[in-house]
Amino acid sequence: MEPKIKTIGQYFNLKMITSFGIGIIVGVFFAIPLLEREVLGTDFLANVFERDDVTVEEAEPIHESVSEFSSIASDDNLLVASDQPAGLVVVMSMVSLSKSSWVAIHESNADGVPGNILGARRFEAGQYFGSTIELLRGMQTGTTYHALLHFDDGDSFFDYEKEVPIKDPLGKFISTEFIATSAQ
Repeated sequence: MEPKIKTIGQYFNLKMITSFGIGIIVGVFFAIPLLEREVLGTDFLANVFERDDVTVEEAEPIHESVSEFSSIASDDNLLVASDQPAGLVVVMSMVSLSKSSWVAIHESNADGVPGNILGARRFEAGQYFGSTIELLRGMQTGTTYHALLHFDDGDSFFDYEKEVPIKDPLGKFISTEFIATSAQ
């Protein structure tokens, strides 16, 4: 009796290989934007780890960011968006909310802060991946846009005067920014 030789097909099937490949792609898709963002500013870390026996010199920051805006999670609220092709729809990589809220897409003013709102969508509490937000006006290639989390007053209509942006405990808006790229 000859010994049975197992082929690679007996260990792995197409479904398993496809799932592994999709897992790698999704992992890279969500990890790279998070790794490229500044999670905590250097001033915050300096205050947390301040020691009396160490002298620290003033230095230029390696990565500048607008101090009013944050892409860190606050009370289970997190927004993540990657650079994406200009168009009439924004794809949010991740929206994680502790309660019902609005995500509004703002164009960036000349000074880099959010300006006019181009579109908004209401989300129930929970986590969402790859959700879209339709815009009233298309994005311009090379322009920076901001996704900001806004309060929801419960009436199912977005009113930017009543449903203002939400701030984290440090007083920063819960937001993320992205750049509209040319269509590939």
